[in-house]
Amino acid sequence: MRQYDGLGGDFPVRPLNLVATLNSLLGYGLMHGETVDEPFRQARFQGRHGDTGYYLVETDLVPLLQPLTPLVPRAILKAIDAPLRVLIEDAYDRDVNPGVPTPVNWRPVTSVTRLAARLAMSIPVAVDNFTEEIGLGRVLGTDQPGTFGVGGPELPTGPAAEGDVEDVAPQSLSETAARHRDRAADDEPAEPEEPTAPADPQDEPLADEPEAEDPDEAELEETEPAQEQDPDAPSEAEDDTDEPADEDAADAA
Repeated sequence: MRQYDGLGGDFPVRPLNLVATLNSLLGYGLMHGETVDEPFRQARFQGRHGDTGYYLVETDLVPLLQPLTPLVPRAILKAIDAPLRVLIEDAYDRDVNPGVPTPVNWRPVTSVTRLAARLAMSIPVAVDNFTEEIGLGRVLGTDQPGTFGVGGPELPTGPAAEGDVEDVAPQSLSETAARHRDRAADDEPAEPEEPTAPADPQDEPLADEPEAEDPDEAELEETEPAQEQDPDAPSEAEDDTDEPADEDAADAA
């Protein structure tokens, strides 16, 4: 998400703060299309809601001042940015997790006294912004304002410090999208290969088969009847036993 991109996810919670509303609409027109080209390493971790992490691409100059960059020196614009950012940030609730839906608040300011105190604190910061841009350093010794301006909340520690994300970040958000598309293409199942036709059994060599018998010989073996033996005919064994008996009878006579 780009800071002050009104239709890109960073619209004011208090739309009756007309300065903040106009700034967010102008931010959408000036920066929305360029967000994908911003280096991902410049995105700041905003928080986590569920399994989703939220990152914010910071805006150096508020969109209301960006059209003046060709005409006004940057040192002057950086000085004006400090109090103007305080007024704009008063329309946001930066303490709320970015993943939680936030209802509209129809009060134009959070607290008049709080807003006045933050505006007073931004004056010396604006002076130091000016002197720093012209090369004199921060003569009043104020700290560089954070992402949400003077008196605004600090962003939480990024997940990289906790080891929740990879150490090597992609070069830009567009490269991140390209990597996701490539990964989705790799995860698609490959088309099944067409089944190949089985080999023709005639092409395969046949195993050695036993030689078939001659059909004429087989037919003769099947049709030839077995010789029947006459029960009254004496067997060869009996004939052989009777012969010695007859010879003994002849010798006795």
